[in-house]
Amino acid sequence: MSYQRIKTGGKSYAAGEPIELTKEELAELPDGAVSETEVVELSEAEKTDALGKAVADLSVDVFKNDGGIRADALRALISTVGFEVTVQEVSDARKESEA
Repeated sequence: MSYQRIKTGGKSYAAGEPIELTKEELAELPDGAVSETEVVELSEAEKTDALGKAVADLSVDVFKNDGGIRADALRALISTVGFEVTVQEVSDARKESEA
């Protein structure tokens, strides 16, 4: 089996690199171009716990003066936890970790 780069949505992905696709995007690719992995859904409690731990590990310089998280840090945090989070959820998790 040979592996090749994939280009979709204007971005190139290396062979073996994780890629998130909608069902529509997946349907546009040639058969066998990517292998699907099982999506594991976390409970709300698991998400809250994972977010709390990740936020506790952040340095203070990723937060703006008003306490909000910087956009690049938010993207990195989302990548770390593996699910979408809002600025408000990060703020709430930060307050919990400081309590």
